[in-house]
Formats: sequence, structure tokens, C-alpha cells
Amino acid sequence: MKSELPPELDIRVFDAKPRRDSRYAVTDYRKVDRAELIYSRGRRAEIAPDGNRTMDDRIGAANLLSIYGMHSEDFRIESVSFLAEFTGKRRIVLPQAGFHTALNALAVLALLDMLGVAPDEETRLESLERFDGLWRRNDFAGLTVRGAVVYDDYAHNPEKILSCLKAMREIAPGTLYAVFQPHGFKPFGFMRDQLFEYLDGFLGKKDRFILLPPFYAGGTSSFSPTAEEVAADWKSRSVHPERFMVFPDRATLADFLALKPLSGDAVVVMGARDNSLSDYAASLTANR
Repeated sequence: MKSELPPELDIRVFDAKPRRDSRYAVTDYRKVDRAELIYSRGRRAEIAPDGNRTMDDRIGAANLLSIYGMHSEDFRIESVSFLAEFTGKRRIVLPQAGFHTALNALAVLALLDMLGVAPDEETRLESLERFDGLWRRNDFAGLTVRGAVVYDDYAHNPEKILSCLKAMREIAPGTLYAVFQPHGFKPFGFMRDQLFEYLDGFLGKKDRFILLPPFYAGGTSSFSPTAEEVAADWKSRSVHPERFMVFPDRATLADFLALKPLSGDAVVVMGARDNSLSDYAASLTANR
């Protein structure tokens, strides 16, 4: 309870949905489809009312560097961006997709306000836009041979998995192929029912949620539930049982993912503890 906190502690409250008295809330979140110049000589270009950046070419022909995909402190270009607006009409182009990313950015703004970090609000917003994120959080791995995008994500519990899948839906409009390797048998058993409820309510008829055998890192003598047991349970409870699949190993799954996903589809590899999942996501791409 707020009343139980030390009276000298500075408190910042942020809301997922704005209220009349909200000081920190997300008031708008949407995809910006048009490719726009983001930075010119390391400075933010003004965001137009439609959410896109204004094309402000301050350094002439040097901007050609960004067209060729060169990344440095002075140049950055985005083909698909996601705009977030917060109370106080503060706007940023998010470094990654997902409404949860907007909430994370909002929490950072509240913390920076509390700490008094950065001399002005413009610098704080610009710094947030420049943040590239953490490893295995919505990391783009490449394209499959048939043109589907491949992403790598650390998502490992029902809430994080659902947030990840919502972000993937915004990135690619086609079929979603979600690969999940549970991070242990006990965690998998704890989450199986809640995860099913989330997935059964979110996945489209053509989407596929694919289970791999749980990652074993020791600590238990019970190797239950297996991926096959959970997949069978989910299939028996779902109106669209075909959405749930299980593969015995990564190699067999790789063959499936090389053939099925098409351009416009998305493949996301999820799971915790096992860092080799990042290498596996990269192995699914055409540039492996």
C-alpha cells in the first residue's frame, strides 16, 4: 500500500490506460508504415501530426549513407516504426514493436523524472529512441529462404509470450509461427493452463504454436510434463487443435520452417536459460 511506503520516498505512478489524473500514461500507440529519416547528424527530426518524421535533410548527399543501411551515431533509418505518445503530448518512435515496449519507455521516463537525469525532456526522449534494446528481446535474426521474418525473444512465461506474439502480429500481417522451448519441466507445468488460455484466445486459425522439448538444466527428478503431453492436452481443449504442434527436436522443426512460412509470415523463437536458441533462430534464415 502507498501509505505503508516511507514518507520521504518519491513516488511515480504510471497507468496502462489514461485517467483524468494520470501524470504518466500511454495516450496513443500505433504503427507508422512509411519509411522516414529518423536522425540527421544525430538529432531527432520533428514528428509530424501523422506520426511520421519530417524529411529534414540537413546534410545533403551524405544522407545517401542511410539508404544503404549504414548505422552509426549520425545515421539511422527505419522501414517500420511504432509511435508512442504519453501524457504531456510527449512522443517517441519506439526502438521495438509492442505496447509493452511503450509501457517500458513510460516507466523509464517516470524514473528519469524522479532522478532528474538529463538536462531537458528533449534529450530524454532522444535517448529513449536511441536505445537499441537488450539481447534476445525482439531481435531480428533475418529472413527464411521463402521470405518470412525470423525473430528471437527471451519470452518464457505466459504474459511475456503473449506480449511477444502481439508484437509479432504488428510486424508481420501473415501467419505466425511461434516456437517455444520451455525453460524447465516444473515451470512448464506451472504455466501450462494459463498459457493455453492466452494462446487459445489470441492465435488465429492459421497460426501455429510449436512446442520443443523442455530445456533441462538440472534441479528436478521429474521429467514431466513433456511437450507431447501438453500439446495433446491443448489439442483436446481447443476448437482449433491444429494450431498446436510439437516437434521432437530442432533439426526436424527446421525442415518444417524452411518449407511452410512464406513472405509476410513471421517466425519467432522463444525461451529462456538456453542461449543456443539465438543461434537456432539465426540458423533458420537464408544468410546462415
